[in-house]
Amino acid sequence: KRNTLNPVYNEAIVFDVPPENIDQINLSIAVMDYDRVGHNEVIGVCQVGNDAESLGRDHWNEMLSYPRKPIAHWHPLAEVR
Repeated sequence: KRNTLNPVYNEAIVFDVPPENIDQINLSIAVMDYDRVGHNEVIGVCQVGNDAESLGRDHWNEMLSYPRKPIAHWHPLAEVR
């Protein structure tokens, strides 16, 4: 999203994971501020998976409960630790 430090994305992310690897998967999404001059900076991150906290873990568990069904949630960005 151009010209904003507060982007809103309404995107679907679809991926295939072999059932035998499902316990080892964690998805980390980093949103970057692209600068033509200087350094690109991470605006924030979002994590989904067994090792994620609160909403990220709840979303993951809901996806596992209803395989092949789209499960939508809004995820706020967190600061990079």
